[in-house]
Amino acid sequence: ALFYFELVRCFGGVPMQTEPILNVNQVVNIERSPADSVYAQVIRDLNYALESLPESTLSGRPSSWTATAYLGKVYAKIDEPRLAFPLTRAVILSDEYALLESYGSNFEVNNKLNSEIILASPLSAQSTGNVNNRSLPAQLNGRSLELPTASLVASFSDSDPRRDVTIITSIMNPDSTVSTIEPHVAKYWDEIAEPNGGPTSVNYPVLRYTDILLLHAEIVNELNNGPTSEAYFVVNLVRERVGLQPLSGLNQETFRQALLEERQRELAWEGYRWYDLKRFDQLEEKVSDAKPEVSISARHQLLPIPNIEISLNPSLVQNDGY
Repeated sequence: ALFYFELVRCFGGVPMQTEPILNVNQVVNIERSPADSVYAQVIRDLNYALESLPESTLSGRPSSWTATAYLGKVYAKIDEPRLAFPLTRAVILSDEYALLESYGSNFEVNNKLNSEIILASPLSAQSTGNVNNRSLPAQLNGRSLELPTASLVASFSDSDPRRDVTIITSIMNPDSTVSTIEPHVAKYWDEIAEPNGGPTSVNYPVLRYTDILLLHAEIVNELNNGPTSEAYFVVNLVRERVGLQPLSGLNQETFRQALLEERQRELAWEGYRWYDLKRFDQLEEKVSDAKPEVSISARHQLLPIPNIEISLNPSLVQNDGY
């Protein structure tokens, strides 16, 4: 379910293989299934997982609540808020998850698994493609391959502690002087446990409780043509944790926009932004604002099918515009 959910969101319809191929010499050129069929398979798999997984397990490992949360995300993605609502609401009312007192505690080596983590990908300092290798500056044994946009940096208010957890703009030199650097993402750098930077042992949060809180507020807003007390309650849990004033007095559209901005700050560098911009129908607008030099169009709602996959399977058809 997880793999096909990622594939269909990235590429649209993809070949589906749900039965094992027992003969390694068997060559099968499988055509792309329609996206609706892929989502239907994802839903079947998640329902099976929901019924088959234990209700409680070690923090960060899959449970029936993990499957419930993902099923809610799938229904929200395919514009079925009435089906998503009871699922996200059930996760919130389950008492299985809770916000930590400190936002930054989610990204500490000694706190890898906690009440806020619904599903995590375990990392070690030996993990290939470790997130800190890509995002940290050279002074912290990184490669500066992916840098935050100016719009992300500017999205944080001075009073929002998530900014200093997510972004660094200065480095302490060996001689104790401080050098200013261009903004880098240091969300997964535990300065105490891993002072030299480089590959981190902080687990990567595949799904965090705040995603479900904010998603539930979004669903309630859509179902009721505007925010209700329930929608305000769950989004303000996220805001109040970091000392921000609660939202109030918004209409459906302004609340929707506030949620998109809240997700940008809360979930930065956790793999949500492209999916969020597509779901909120603001991909072209927001990318153009953030990166004026980039040419973006409707084709970027999906990624191109890699050429190597087409060469291996001639039955594949490339996405429009590529």
